[in-house]
Amino acid sequence: ENSARKSLVTQAILCVLCTLVGAFYPTMVDWSKTAVQRVYVNGARGPFELLERKAYPFSPVSVVFVDDALQLSIALCFIASKKGVRSLWSNWSLVLKMMPLGAIYAIGELLTLRSVQKGSGPVYV
Repeated sequence: ENSARKSLVTQAILCVLCTLVGAFYPTMVDWSKTAVQRVYVNGARGPFELLERKAYPFSPVSVVFVDDALQLSIALCFIASKKGVRSLWSNWSLVLKMMPLGAIYAIGELLTLRSVQKGSGPVYV
């Protein structure tokens, strides 16, 4: 019973942590818009009108790669400390089943960054 209680508490803490990260992630990413993008367009006031907006000083794809690599390395550290890294490759059918899920997750991260890039973090949440 004590083991079940510890497991439930751990799951509750992870659930709260994931919820907080999901809520604050777009806002924190929005704060990193430090570059200014200038675009000249044909405007109503004259031949050229300058439009400025804040943009990322990096590519959203690079953020997704770094974020996913960091999460994967943390997960591998936990798995290596519990069962060893070889246990990951012991069941190839499970690896093949999880690959599409990882791809969907990465695409979702990329789409999140693209939507925050076009709008703002608080609007996304």
